[in-house]
Amino acid sequence: MSSVCRLYVDSRKILFLFHISALVDISSCIAHKDLFCTKNLKTTAGSKILSNFIPSYESTITENLWDAGSILLGKLNCDEFAMGSTNKTSFF
Repeated sequence: MSSVCRLYVDSRKILFLFHISALVDISSCIAHKDLFCTKNLKTTAGSKILSNFIPSYESTITENLWDAGSILLGKLNCDEFAMGSTNKTSFF
């Protein structure tokens, strides 16, 4: 089972970030669980029922991350609605 649901930055951009790491703090590059709503990006919470859900709003946690300068690399798979610990109940 894959732990990454969606990757939003392609490999060329990642290489570019590492190349200019003297100018950009690459420690702010993150991937978060697919549980948190990200405006205009698919958010499924590991559930088939939300497989096509694209929120029109940003969750508080991700909004705070963007305000702090974080860069989203991708979203990570999780148990359906994060109700588990093994990642075996994800639709994806």
